[in-house]
Amino acid sequence: PVHTDLAITNAIDYYFKIGAERKEARLRYLQHYWTDKVRNLPGVIVNTPAAMERSCGIANVGIKSIKPGDLADILLKKYKIYTVAIDYANVHGCRITPNIYTSMAELDTFVAALKELSI
Repeated sequence: PVHTDLAITNAIDYYFKIGAERKEARLRYLQHYWTDKVRNLPGVIVNTPAAMERSCGIANVGIKSIKPGDLADILLKKYKIYTVAIDYANVHGCRITPNIYTSMAELDTFVAALKELSI
């Protein structure tokens, strides 16, 4: 699509203005913001290491009583949160991929959804 081609230059400029280090720090912060809040909840499984140096922005989370595909469907239909179900290679959960512009309020909504679903 032409709109993709037209946006590439702006996207590259934006990336260089932010810088790789700042982008990495923001993504790492966002991931730990929500994973730290749900990591010890009963029924919640965070499949991403807690150590800062072992992950960056992407994390994987599951609910013990819900299959990953069903969890992805519930998150989308009930909470309007798009995720990707991962259910292979001993990883069972949903891939959560915030972007640098994801707000704390959006992550708080996600955390609330996980708390509600883990009961």
